[in-house]
Amino acid sequence: LVYLLNKSFDLDYINSISIEVFSIMNDFDKLTASIFNNSIVNDDLYTMIGVGALGSQVINLFARTGFGRWNLIDYDILFPHNLARHYLSREHVGSYKAISLAKEMNDLLNSEFAKPVNYNFLTSQKIEQISNILKGSKYIIDISTSVGVARSLARDFDEEIKAPRISAFLNPS
Repeated sequence: LVYLLNKSFDLDYINSISIEVFSIMNDFDKLTASIFNNSIVNDDLYTMIGVGALGSQVINLFARTGFGRWNLIDYDILFPHNLARHYLSREHVGSYKAISLAKEMNDLLNSEFAKPVNYNFLTSQKIEQISNILKGSKYIIDISTSVGVARSLARDFDEEIKAPRISAFLNPS
């Protein structure tokens, strides 16, 4: 602009300046994820128990639609054989699934979308913390592929936890 002012508004020079159109690009976050998926932004708190092969893929889909905020309860470590079906990749081998998956989903959406809860649901000494997490959830999804977890959710938390829960299993047959 200073250069143009010093040129005394030479019209030929001004006309020679090219104009370029820039494409505005929004960051990918919960809002844009919901817009791209034609869904309403949801900030309710949910809990997923088990982030193995099925759970990791399901939470990935929820993240890519910007749906909810999530507690991810799992105490399992990612091993090389898990790579055949798990969302996580080779760089996460040897790490806790819940911690790595929460970090990946939070990085994807550039926000705190998922919180890892690195407890073993059935044998943890932190039953009070687990109970408080479940109490704060709108829904509880059990994808642990453990009959014991499904039974514990129905039996041990029936009185105090009002959130609806679902247990989902897939098997080869």
